[in-house]
Amino acid sequence: MAASVVAICNMALDMLAAKPIASLTDGSTTANLCQRNYEPARDETLRSYPWNDAMARVSLAASATAPAWGPTYAYPLPADCLRVVVTEDDALYGVAWRVEGREIVCDEAGPLNIRYIRQLTDPSLIGPLLARVIAARLAAAIAYGLTGDARVTQGMSQAAEVAMRDARRMDALEQSSDDSLIADTWTGARYLPYGI
Repeated sequence: MAASVVAICNMALDMLAAKPIASLTDGSTTANLCQRNYEPARDETLRSYPWNDAMARVSLAASATAPAWGPTYAYPLPADCLRVVVTEDDALYGVAWRVEGREIVCDEAGPLNIRYIRQLTDPSLIGPLLARVIAARLAAAIAYGLTGDARVTQGMSQAAEVAMRDARRMDALEQSSDDSLIADTWTGARYLPYGI
C-alpha cells in the first residue's frame, strides 16, 4: 500500500523512467510537476468510478434555504464529496434527485441518506490498485512536461486506461452480488437491507 503522496508520485516517475523525488518541495522540475498535478490526478481518478476505498455514507440535513423553484429541498454536500453515487431512497424507490453546485436538490424530506465518493487526502487510505491508477494518471499528466514527447504521453494515457480497467475489475469483486438484485420496486422490497 502506498504510504505517502511522494510514494505515489515516485510510482508515476518509475513509469516514466525518471529519477525519484524525496519531496514535493525540493524545487526540481520533476517535484514541481508532481506537486501541481497530483491532486487533480487523484481527484479525477476518484471521481471516475465508485471506488470502495473512497466510498462514504452520510445523513444530510436540509438547508434552511429551499431552491428558488422546482424541487422542495436542498441538501448541502459534505466538504469532501467528489461525486454523489446514490441516495438511499433512490436505491430503494427510484426517487429523483440532482446535484446543483454543492447541493443535492430533490423533493424528499430529510434527513437524506447518501453514498458518495470522498476526497482521499490521506494517502494511507488509498489501496495499492487505486494508488497504481492514480500514479498512471499522474504519469500521463506529467509525461510531456518531463519528456517533451507526445508519444510517451499517449503511451502513459493508454497505460492509465489499462490500470483503471484492471483496478475496477478487482474493486467490483469486493461486494456481494446482492447489489445487482435491486432492479425494481418488488425486488427492492424483498431485499431491503442489501445494496444500499
